Parts: sequence; C-alpha cells; structure tokens
Amino acid sequence: MLICSHHLFAGIGRMVRSNPGAKFDQVKSSPIPVNAKAGPQANGSNLALLDVGGIDVVVTSKHVGCYDSTMMCTLGVKPEACKVIIVKLGYLEPEVRAIARHSMMVLTTGSSDELFLRLSYKKTSHPIYPLDGDFTQNLRFIR
Repeated sequence: MLICSHHLFAGIGRMVRSNPGAKFDQVKSSPIPVNAKAGPQANGSNLALLDVGGIDVVVTSKHVGCYDSTMMCTLGVKPEACKVIIVKLGYLEPEVRAIARHSMMVLTTGSSDELFLRLSYKKTSHPIYPLDGDFTQNLRFIR
C-alpha cells in the first residue's frame, strides 16, 4: 500500500507505523521505519502530512520533488512560519528559496550525487582534471 493511502486509511490523528523512502532508488537508499501520527491528505491521497515525533513531514506516494511551497500549504503548513524546512532534493527551487532565510545543501548519496569525487566516471577517458588528483596537466586553449 502506498504511504499516503496507508495513512489515509488509518485516519487523521491515528498513529501508524510505515516505511517511507527508497521507492525510487533501492540500490543506494533504504526505507526509514517511522511511527507517525497521520495528518491531512491532498492531491488524491498522493500527498500527506505526518507528525513524526513532533516534526511535520510531508510525504508523497509518487516520485516528485518539493518544488513549490503550495505543496506544504495544501496540507495546512505555513512554510513562512516554520523555523526550518528541509527539502530532500538536489536543488533548492526558486519558489522555495524565496521563503528561505538561509539554505544549505547536504551532500548525500542516492539516485543523484552532487559530490563529484564519489562518481565513478567509467565511460570517460582519464585523467580528468581536477578529479583524478596528482598528475601533470596538459591543458590547451581550444577555439
């Protein structure tokens, strides 16, 4: 059962044990078991608000990024009133950045990785400057 449907079936305010995460990338990710209080649902039960130990967590049953604060507002969350908003996405979209006082990027593994040194580069010739470290560069200007 999809996570949002699971919480909808339980009913708002009911405690539910579920395992969000790792539906898209099961190679580098794994689900996280949580006990959560089911909250409001939206978008045909593809979007839900969970209370995990006093922290509001927005989850989706589909593979989408949180690119717009209306996803939070639809569930009754006022993003501008939140002290911290954490978005699990490799890029902070302009709509979310507009309400952020500060932002930071956490470099984690997953279906994408912004820490380029961790990538294997198997289908390209080496050395790659500056990724391959200590080697003599043979750089030339190409017009």
